[in-house]
Order: sequence, then structure tokens, then C-alpha cells
Amino acid sequence: MSAGEDYVTGGAPLVGSILDEAKEARDLPIDWVTYQKSNFLTQDELKLMMCYINGSAEEKADFLGAHGSAFFSMIITFLDKVSKKHTLQYLLTLIDDILTEDPSRIGLFLECSRQLGKMSWETFLHIVETKEDLYVQHQANRILVKIAVDDSQLMPAAQMQIYFAWVLNAMQSTDQSDSTLLALASLQTLLRQEAYRRPFFEYADSIHQLKEVLKANPGSAASIQPQYMVMVVLWVMTFDSYIAEKVDEFKVVGDVAKLMAASRKEKVIRMCVAFFSNLLVKAKGRKSVEANAEAMISFKVLPFIDARIDNKDYGGDEDVETDMLVIKGKLDVVFEQMSSFDEYASEISSGLLEWSPVHRSERFWRENAVRLNEDRHKLIKILIQLLETSSDPVVLAVAAHDCGEYVRHHPRGKLVLEKLGGKQYIMKHMANKEHATVRYEALIAVQKLMTQNWGTLGQQLKESMQPGIKA
Repeated sequence: MSAGEDYVTGGAPLVGSILDEAKEARDLPIDWVTYQKSNFLTQDELKLMMCYINGSAEEKADFLGAHGSAFFSMIITFLDKVSKKHTLQYLLTLIDDILTEDPSRIGLFLECSRQLGKMSWETFLHIVETKEDLYVQHQANRILVKIAVDDSQLMPAAQMQIYFAWVLNAMQSTDQSDSTLLALASLQTLLRQEAYRRPFFEYADSIHQLKEVLKANPGSAASIQPQYMVMVVLWVMTFDSYIAEKVDEFKVVGDVAKLMAASRKEKVIRMCVAFFSNLLVKAKGRKSVEANAEAMISFKVLPFIDARIDNKDYGGDEDVETDMLVIKGKLDVVFEQMSSFDEYASEISSGLLEWSPVHRSERFWRENAVRLNEDRHKLIKILIQLLETSSDPVVLAVAAHDCGEYVRHHPRGKLVLEKLGGKQYIMKHMANKEHATVRYEALIAVQKLMTQNWGTLGQQLKESMQPGIKA
């Protein structure tokens, strides 16, 4: 896939109630004569306006060919003066219709820029930033992004900050789903221009806001379109090698993996796969590629991809097939190179604990218990956090078991676990009424915390409780 394909929309499509306002705006009666008498328009500008408005479709096209630059300059100047909502709605709809009919007319704005001595998007950014009407904002935004992707009209850093603040605020709207979709569509258009990718990535809370959309009820019907659009945004961004190397510092891989596993929509899965492929192909540093691959492995991306390849489940898309084969090839290599402790650390970091063989391996714990102290006890802290927050009985049982094995095999393990607050959560799960397996593993772990004679007591508990354990 490439960032120029139709996965990225050329302009934010109007939706829902905003679309209804667009229909109304085209039919609004505007008293242009009063604007001329109030010195908002000159007599010549009034003639230009009336000539275009009253012309047939063919006459309008001829008019723009002959007077387009002057007409657009007049409208931009007028927009800088007017504040009435209905007039703004009408003019913005008129401009958008002109550009939709013939996208090459964007060149008229570039001519205006030279004539007026300012960037053509400035007027529309001011409208986006200052006007409260939702339709006015998003119609101005549609026009703005069409202009601002041109190499000669790029927004400088200060204006990017203003725009990113607005688009993220629109995207996180909780009561205006139309606004979220339009904001995301605008980002898709804007980020086709490479110059905006890294500034947006580095803008405060940008990735956090995208993650919030990804995590909102993955797989639900209402979430499909916004989550698909977020995936397009992330995919386009990761054509920048710097972003491909850095994006998982925000723990994006886990959110995308969970979305991919939960979604039943092929277009969403396709974009998740394309995103993962970019992380492995566009990232340049070997360590970054390996880190991305290890994160994917920890979140069970490899078995998902293996199953799809085995079933030749590509949705008839050659690009998806290519991406899946790339992902499988690179993850297989990294997986083969990972030690048993690397695999264990990757699993713990993902939070997706299961009874893989390493948890029950006496040799593993004998050789690696002390390594849970690395990076300021990072893995032990994660296990404790899972005991505190998880509701998954398998995760809770495995976490309790591993804490007990850490204490059993590390001389200072008991002190560390108590200092970090792990003991209280293990003891809490001794009274877990819903899941006997969790209760059993917590009891065994507590015995290892309370006594050195853990072996005899553990075996007695196992013999007395094991037959009654239910998943």
C-alpha cells in the first residue's frame, strides 16, 4: 500500500446533521446589496458576486476560468470581515462546491495568496479557531486542509499547533460523533503531506487521543468507522521512519492488536495489518524493529497472522497478503532469537498472562527469578498491578503463582514483594469467591511468603484442593 491510495480520503465528507445544514446553506437568501451599502463589498465586487451566483453551470465554469482569481480574492477578503453565521455557511458551501466540482481550482487559491500577500488558508484557520457553529467550523476545515497540503502553502509550526489543538478537541467530542469522523477525515487528508506527520506525532496528547478512540468498545458497530479512520491515520504516520521507531513508546501496539483480534470488519483488520507491517519495514534501526516485533509477539499478533495465512484469509487483497507474509517472516526470526526469559518478560509486559510452560518450569525460576529485579523491579510491579486491577481469572492465577515463585527462588523476594505492596493483593485473592483456581494459587503464594517449609505445605494444599478446582 502507499499513502496516496484511496484509503486516505481526499476531503472530509459531510455526515449526519452537518450534511443537512449543507443542503440548507446552499439555499440561504443573502442580501448582497446591503453588504455593498455597508462597505463590506465594493460595487465591482458586488457585480462579481452576482455574476457568478446568477449564472448557469456552464456560465459559472466560464466565469471562473476568466475571473476566478479575482473572485476568490474577493471572497477571502469578504470572509475576513463578515461574522453572520448564515452568510459564512453560504460562502463556505459555495467555495467547497467549486472545489468539489473541479479540484484543480485549488490553484486559484495559490494565485490569491500571491495577490493578497498571505497564505490562503489563514482566513479559514481563523474561522476554525474562532467560530462556534459546527457546520461553519468543519466546512472551513474542509477547505483549509485542501489548501494546506500544497507544498507552497504549508502551515508553519505556530499555526500547526493551533490547528492540531482544534482537531484533537473536535475528535474527542463525546456528544458529536459527526465531529469526530470529520476531524479524523481531515487528519487523513492533512497527513498525506509528509511535513505534518512528525509535528502531529510530537504534539501533546495526539497519540493519546488516537488511542482513546481505538480502545472505545472495539468490535462494536458504532466504533467501526472511527477506529478504521484512526488506523488509517496511524498507518499514514508510520511511513515516517522516525515515527515507526518511536510510536510504541506510547504502547500503541497492544491497543492495535486488541482491536485487530476483536474486530469483524475486514477493512479494520486490513489497516491493523498494514500498520504492523510499517512498524517492521519503515523503522530503520535494528533495535527499534526488534522492539516492535517483540511487542507484537507479546500481544499474540503472530498466531493471529499464522491462522490467517494458513486459511489464506486475505480478503482478496494482494497488499494484505504481502503485509501478512512480511509480518510473519520478521516475527518468526525475532521469536527464534528470543530467550525463554525474553518471552516471559514480553508476556508479562503485555498483561496477557496464560499458563505457558515457562510459568511451571522449575529450571526457569531457579535461573531467572533474580532477573525480575531488573529495571527497578519492573516485572514484579506489573504482576502486582495485574493482581490489583485485572478481572481475568487466568491472569490473576498466573500472577499470584509467579509472585510465589519469585519469593521462593529469590532470597530477598519476600521483602521486595511486601515493600511493593504485593502481599496485600495476594491475600485479598485468598478469598476470591468466584474462581477456585485464583483462590488456590493465592493460598500457595501466601504459604511461600509466610514460611520456608513451602514444599510440604504446598503439597498438602494441592492434595486437599486440586480435585475441587474449577476453571
